[in-house]
Amino acid sequence: MSDNDDDTPQLPQAVIDLAAQAAGSVAVGLLDDDVPAVEGTVERDGHSWKLQVSAYPAGTLVALSIAAEPVPAARRTAVGRLLQQVNWGLLVGAGELDDRDGTVRVRTSLCAFDAPVDEALAAGLILPNLGTAKLVLAAVAAVAAGADPEAEAERVLDTIDAEGVDLRIG
Repeated sequence: MSDNDDDTPQLPQAVIDLAAQAAGSVAVGLLDDDVPAVEGTVERDGHSWKLQVSAYPAGTLVALSIAAEPVPAARRTAVGRLLQQVNWGLLVGAGELDDRDGTVRVRTSLCAFDAPVDEALAAGLILPNLGTAKLVLAAVAAVAAGADPEAEAERVLDTIDAEGVDLRIG
């Protein structure tokens, strides 16, 4: 990372504001001592997860919805199957599983090429992330608890086909 402040990635205020609307309260700081980020806990339909939005060079923003609980080792293969099937049908974003520790997250990203990020671009990054996470993380929890990954993937994809992804903030 350069000492030149002009090269330092900035977290747009529109992103901070929208994350605060989604989570209620947020913390703004640095990840790994150099990546600007905002974090908060989102609650939807009886599930909660961490929302984290980070800023990288060239106006690249990454939104992660991170499951509250890791997947037990014995269920990681099943959750991996679920995510593989769901990812194939997602319009925006992807579900990811860290096979080493069981962390699951939904990722969306935006490369603004240093253009100003307004409310509309912030919404285009964060709202699809939240809507996708609401569906995917609930299915992950079900599969982690023993549900059939193929049935859960079909449920998620059928919901997306029938209703789309919930793009509401709350």
